[in-house]
Amino acid sequence: MEFYIAHNEDIQKEYNAEGVAVTELLPGTHDGSIHNFKVFLKAGASYTPKTYSDKLVIQMFGKGEGYVADPTGAHAIRELSFYAPDFDRTPYTVQAFTDMEFVMAVIEMSKEDWEDYASNHDRLPFFRPLSKCVKYDQDCKGPHTTSWHVLCGKKLGHVMMGVVRAIGEGTVEKGHPAVHQWNYCVGNSDFEMTVDGVTVNHKAGEWSFIPAGADHSLVAQPGKEVFYVWFEQFTRKDRDFIYKPMPKKELPKPGIEKYYVAYEADSAKAYDADGFACEELLPGTYDGGIRNYKCHLKAGCQVAPKLYAEETVLVMFGKGEGYITSKANLFTFDEPAFYAPHFDHEPYTIHAVTDLEFVISVIENNEADKKLYDACHVRLPFFMPYSEGTVYDQDCKGPHTTSWSILGPKQLGRIMVGVVRAIGEGTVEKGHPRVEQWNYCLGDADFTLKVDTEDPVPHHGGDWSYVPAGFDHALVAEPGKEVFYVWYEHYTREQDFCVSLAAGDDKSIYD
Repeated sequence: MEFYIAHNEDIQKEYNAEGVAVTELLPGTHDGSIHNFKVFLKAGASYTPKTYSDKLVIQMFGKGEGYVADPTGAHAIRELSFYAPDFDRTPYTVQAFTDMEFVMAVIEMSKEDWEDYASNHDRLPFFRPLSKCVKYDQDCKGPHTTSWHVLCGKKLGHVMMGVVRAIGEGTVEKGHPAVHQWNYCVGNSDFEMTVDGVTVNHKAGEWSFIPAGADHSLVAQPGKEVFYVWFEQFTRKDRDFIYKPMPKKELPKPGIEKYYVAYEADSAKAYDADGFACEELLPGTYDGGIRNYKCHLKAGCQVAPKLYAEETVLVMFGKGEGYITSKANLFTFDEPAFYAPHFDHEPYTIHAVTDLEFVISVIENNEADKKLYDACHVRLPFFMPYSEGTVYDQDCKGPHTTSWSILGPKQLGRIMVGVVRAIGEGTVEKGHPRVEQWNYCLGDADFTLKVDTEDPVPHHGGDWSYVPAGFDHALVAEPGKEVFYVWYEHYTREQDFCVSLAAGDDKSIYD
């Protein structure tokens, strides 16, 4: 059999005296490294799940309203939502306002998972309602289908998670030999799931498992809904299951400078009659197809930036309050924020409520970039205030440093974006030979950048720097001072910079 399904009529619902029912879903169909449980709560009931020191737990709240509370606070559940406790360090309770149902996945952590977790992971406890997740589009999904990223690869072990929703269409996907997939039907789901030519009906509340490798589709008939959580586990158990192994460390080209800095104090700020000033940052220092421009816009003024048909544009708002308008959208911001327009399809205007400072980055797309974009990308226009990014922790950062992920690998071509903030500490990082990095200093930043064996150089709010791929670097503040910056990276490899490997692949073929 190429798939397994738990229909609603087959899922036992035996409530205890507290109004709680728990049953395992499809036991014995997987290798045992993940166990999934359907939990039902009657209105007014509460449930305190078992916690684990050595296993990851993820809750997928599919139906009903309530909240989940732990020592850090309480999170309202008003829509499809996701929660992961901090292992056994944060006991938690789910309280039901109405009848609720959710799936609880208990995931074993391998030695390699723990190594990845120690290196870089989404901060736990993790809570995310669907409305705060990033939308994306994919070539295997219908043109009117909406998808959301919930959990990206390597952020919490060997699993990934997202959501798909549509009326009258859905997903038609080739088998992916590197990942197992489970599907949790939510909302008013009533669609057909086809796996290697065998079709079954799927409805809200049901659960299915498609082992790695099988072609599959999840598609609704006209007027009916497809709405499901996809939950995937990589079949490969070592640390190279997603990021392509690299050869020995590649050193930068001979003669290249180890860093470049554009100080805000040196900015010309040549305003035009409309209160707008723009100048290129560090021209000629990078030949990989990215040009960056520092912009200033006076309070009460507005500007309609140039549109590009084939280049990706990313706007990074570093200072001031304002908003972005177009015929279809309004986005407001009063903190550092990020915006990517939909190429030249939707002209937009930036309005300054107070004096604004921002960087516009223009990224050339080659044929490989275009294929990558066509396959999967965040939905454009994209907008995110930095505080709505996913908080993560990393071993190269201080214990009290907070980082936010804004754009991850492959979400918008070969760029990645995040924010780092701390008092009296920061980042001390080994050189990454496959990624170029720019740093945009925010707020009251007052720290030093040290690259390789060079002397430290001061960085303050508004400054911009570039560290070519390969050099060790540190961005650290003295006690009482702040490190606050955008890190903006571009993969040097044009394709296959981030791949999924099937079980048994010999990673040496990628060297």
